[in-house]
Amino acid sequence: MVSKIELAKSNRSTCKICNQKIEKDTPRFGLESVFKRGEDEFTSYKWHHIECMLKNNPDAFINAEGLDLLTPEQESELAKLKEKSLSSGVSFFEVEDLTGEEGKVNVQAKVFRLLPAREVEFRGSFVDAKTLQIGNSARRVKFLLFDTNQEIKKGDTVYLKGVLSDLSEEGGVLLYSDPDTKVYLNEPPSEENKLQIYVSAELDNPPNTTCEFSVAKSSRAKCFVCKEPIQKGEPKLSKPSWIETPRGKIVGNVSYHLECALSDSDSEEMMKEAFSKLTPQFISENADMLQTIKEKLSKPTQTFISDYF
Repeated sequence: MVSKIELAKSNRSTCKICNQKIEKDTPRFGLESVFKRGEDEFTSYKWHHIECMLKNNPDAFINAEGLDLLTPEQESELAKLKEKSLSSGVSFFEVEDLTGEEGKVNVQAKVFRLLPAREVEFRGSFVDAKTLQIGNSARRVKFLLFDTNQEIKKGDTVYLKGVLSDLSEEGGVLLYSDPDTKVYLNEPPSEENKLQIYVSAELDNPPNTTCEFSVAKSSRAKCFVCKEPIQKGEPKLSKPSWIETPRGKIVGNVSYHLECALSDSDSEEMMKEAFSKLTPQFISENADMLQTIKEKLSKPTQTFISDYF
């Protein structure tokens, strides 16, 4: 999902969270929205106050264009939220912000309709599932819940962590669960539900640092394994390391292509740390690649990672 920050060109736009006007020449946050009209497909942006997005959806700031427009106060607030919220992966999107191309994503919605568990056709097979219509006043989507023992009723608010988003045969957004999907009813995950960042005792990382996935901001970094440049916009894994300088050691990073990282002798521990810091935005943009990486790890590591992805 593309996001950007820009100065409002007029005072006509309205924040989709608080429904108040966004003043001209003030920074506003846009989430890309793709919609169809007949056979034609259009792209537009849904605009929000910066403060509203910081409070309600801080994950959206990851990789957003125009971060330099934030005030020092907003940058400070974002840094605090990254420490507290982004690493725990518990921020939730509204259904109107989904395009069907996110892969895994966290979603908050109200249950408007619920069909009992029954056999439904899904991707050429027949499986048992509960069929829900969830959303809000702006939009509703179908959600297939394959855990038929999950107790849900009409009117509940569901917080879906790690639900899969795809396009249905009719062209609308379809949400469906997998074994790793967590469903919370009427309250978002509390502090005790938040997953802790894994810190390996086997890696010689500098203090207070861990491996993590990110998107390359330039093409200057070279992969530690294949020695080829990691292209701008490409996902990578960064491993903290000590760098020797004339004045002593400083903290730096060694970068890897995701596939190349698997050949490192510490790959299993590196992946545990990085997967434990995944954010919903990174998952939504790189779900297929992350799944491929996960399947190439050992079974114990796959089991560990399943709590996060």
